[in-house]
Amino acid sequence: MGFQKTLKVHVGGGRLSDVKRTPGERLADRLWTRYAHLPAATSDYTVRRGVRIPMRDGVGLLADVLLPKGPASGTVLVTSPYGVNTVGSSMTGGLFARRGYRVVLVRCRGTFGSGGTFEPFMREVDDAADIVAWMREQPWFDGRFATHGYSYLGFTQWALLMDRHRN
Repeated sequence: MGFQKTLKVHVGGGRLSDVKRTPGERLADRLWTRYAHLPAATSDYTVRRGVRIPMRDGVGLLADVLLPKGPASGTVLVTSPYGVNTVGSSMTGGLFARRGYRVVLVRCRGTFGSGGTFEPFMREVDDAADIVAWMREQPWFDGRFATHGYSYLGFTQWALLMDRHRN
């Protein structure tokens, strides 16, 4: 329900804006920090929801971009077919954003609002290259990035390394 509402406000409205985190998101971040015994947060962050990343075949992948307040230490890319909820966002994005990193949480093709059809393991190489090309065009991107994830998210990281379009 909340996911659809966010899409209507930020994508359907035509203009993307940074939004403050909800109380639930703030609580999830604090609980995950405590559970995982992480160092104290150094930054707060805002979320740019419903960002469309264009792929070479015209499909748009849906993403959230977490932007720390203050200077960033680089960008962490997470590409997932599992969707993004409050707890998942905290575990895969908030933990980095609260420590000064930009985070790009991308939903795989055909999943959770991204265009196209989800065909596991088939389009990740091209999609990963297109996501990185899009990141390079963003005014906030400084050229430094890492990837994060396990399971299928780990596969998307391997796919990025297979970019056969690089010079």
